[in-house]
Amino acid sequence: MAGDHEWPFTIGMSKLSVWFTPTTRSGDLKEATKMIEDTEHGAVCLMLNPGNKGLLGPILEKAQDKKLYVRGVLNNFPAQGKDSPKDQLQLLAGDGQQQVFKGKQIADVIRPAGIDKTADWWEHEIKNTGKFMIAVHSKMIVLDPAGKNPVVMTGSHNFSDRASTKNDDNLVIIRGDSQLALTYAARIVSIYGQYRWQAWRNTPEGQKDKGLKRSDTWLSNRIGKGWAETETRFWLGTA
Repeated sequence: MAGDHEWPFTIGMSKLSVWFTPTTRSGDLKEATKMIEDTEHGAVCLMLNPGNKGLLGPILEKAQDKKLYVRGVLNNFPAQGKDSPKDQLQLLAGDGQQQVFKGKQIADVIRPAGIDKTADWWEHEIKNTGKFMIAVHSKMIVLDPAGKNPVVMTGSHNFSDRASTKNDDNLVIIRGDSQLALTYAARIVSIYGQYRWQAWRNTPEGQKDKGLKRSDTWLSNRIGKGWAETETRFWLGTA
């Protein structure tokens, strides 16, 4: 089924297309890149080993635009379990900010560090899975879920040059289904939020935290920063 063209079909009001790889001209990546470049409200993603020549580049470019809502988890393990310093977990935190975790830091983010004594067996099991830990195996990109042109990209494709030109993979692109796109987006952000919280929980500040605040002072550093407009536009399609 491999080739250099997409296979389009329609389900209800949704337009779908499937790219089978390997390709010889990377038409799958070119089409997906164009959609990312046309994003108006933002993008969220989960990626495993996306490489440097695939869709990660366009996503990172969008992350630099503070008017867009961009969140994601990037899981890079190029050494395939050989404890390489290149192995890392990366969080796209918005406003062009990125958090990168390597070595022991990866385990600190992945393990459920905030659990109580009753679940020590689970924390112990996570710690003993070895240094090579795949945190995210999903491949998902969602663009403008509440906008005029919502897009979901998924499948077995790693959004990488290798996946396009060498692997036996598929890239599924779903256009026009806002409900599906919002569902995917909410799931992606929930995974991002879990790792972001665990990373913070392992900081000195996070270790001192005593749980939910009983006042609104925790929100003071966000007021007036434009975050509400950006996030509202992404999730509701309005400013």
